[in-house]
Amino acid sequence: TPITGFLSVGPKIGAFALLVRIFADGLGAHGGDWFGVMAILAVVTMTGGNIVALTQTNVKRMLAYSSIAHTGYILAALAAFAHVSADNLLGHPDPRAEAIQAVLFYLLGYAVMNVAAFAVVGMLQRDPRRFGGLAGFSGLAARAPLLAAGMAILLLSLTGIPPTVGFFAKLYVIIATVDAGVAWLAVAIALNAALAAYYYLRVIVYMYMRDPEAEPAAIERSAFGSLALTLSVVGVVVLGLLPEPILTFVRSSVASLF
Repeated sequence: TPITGFLSVGPKIGAFALLVRIFADGLGAHGGDWFGVMAILAVVTMTGGNIVALTQTNVKRMLAYSSIAHTGYILAALAAFAHVSADNLLGHPDPRAEAIQAVLFYLLGYAVMNVAAFAVVGMLQRDPRRFGGLAGFSGLAARAPLLAAGMAILLLSLTGIPPTVGFFAKLYVIIATVDAGVAWLAVAIALNAALAAYYYLRVIVYMYMRDPEAEPAAIERSAFGSLALTLSVVGVVVLGLLPEPILTFVRSSVASLF
C-alpha cells in the first residue's frame, strides 16, 4: 500500500512538472488558447473524483479516487496560468508565477499527505476480510491512539483544514485563480473541498466515535513504517505552520522560468 501511495503521487509529479515546463516555455503567448480546455478538465476531474470517492466504503479506494480530485485542483492552477496568457498580461508575470508556485507547493504537500495516508491503510488491511474497509477503522483511537491521531491529522490536511499544509495548498490555488481573474474556478474548488470533507471526516468518525470490532484486525507495525509515518505527520503540520521556507524555495525555482 505505501507503493500504491507512491504510484498515486509519483506519476502526477512527473506529469505536472512536464506541463509546467510546456506552459512556461513551450506555449508562450499561445498558452491562453488552452484555458478553456484546462478549466473544464479541472472542474470535471475534481468533481468526478470527489463524487466517486464519496460512494466508497473502502478507504484505500476512497483515497485513490480522491487523488483524482486533487489532480483537478492542480489543473485549476494551470488553467489560471493559461487565463493570464489569454488576457495578454505577458508583461506582468506575477499572476503566472503565483499559479506555478501554487502547483509546486500543492504537489509537495499532497505527496507527503497521500503517501502517509496509504501507509496507515496498509497497516490495517492485513486481514483480507476487511482489506481497507471503513470497518477496520472502527474504534482505532482506542486500539492505537497515536496511529489514529496521525491518520486524523492526515485526513484533516487532505480536507484542507488549517493549520495543515493541505489548507495552504488549496489556499494558494484559490488565490492564484482569483488573481488570474477566474474566481468561478475558486468557487468550484471551495465547493469540491466541502464535498470531500464528508468522506474524509467520515473516517475520523469511525476512528473516534465507533466501537471497535469484536475481532479487530491486527495492526502490522514496523520501526521504519512508524518513523516514516511520524515524519510525514510532523511535516504536514510544520509545513502548515511554517510554509514560508518552502515557499521561498518554490519562488526561487519559479523565478527562473520567467
